Amino acid sequence: MLDDVVAEDVSAWRVGFDEAFSRVAGVFGRVEPRRWARAYVTGLLAPVERKNSWQLSKAAGVVEPDGLQHFLNRSRWSADELRDRVRAYAAESLACPDGVLVPDETGFLKKGTKCRYRHFTPYDELAVMPTRDAMPQAGVA
Repeated sequence: MLDDVVAEDVSAWRVGFDEAFSRVAGVFGRVEPRRWARAYVTGLLAPVERKNSWQLSKAAGVVEPDGLQHFLNRSRWSADELRDRVRAYAAESLACPDGVLVPDETGFLKKGTKCRYRHFTPYDELAVMPTRDAMPQAGVA
């Protein structure tokens, strides 16, 4: 799939990301937390194997994770307001008159040698894999 990605795709993704982030940027009262929030999301979207503060900082182009750790642990912003804005953006972006959004609380398969199991952790990892699909019309199979 990555072989099929062209510069126009990346430009379109950047525009979409900028639009989405502009909807939530106001949650962060100052410029610094806004920059760190953007760097954090950029790192989460990056193709890094482990999503820890070191790897996320590096993926966002920052050498040390101190700023990101400060943002995540001590910066003041409303998680509830952020959630509400993201939810509104997702509902608006995915909305269609005959559609339904089905969230799937999928667990992560852990990569260990001792055992392999589904890992569900509601606070430190979140996997929301929405599916946009048209609802069947009455009388149509």
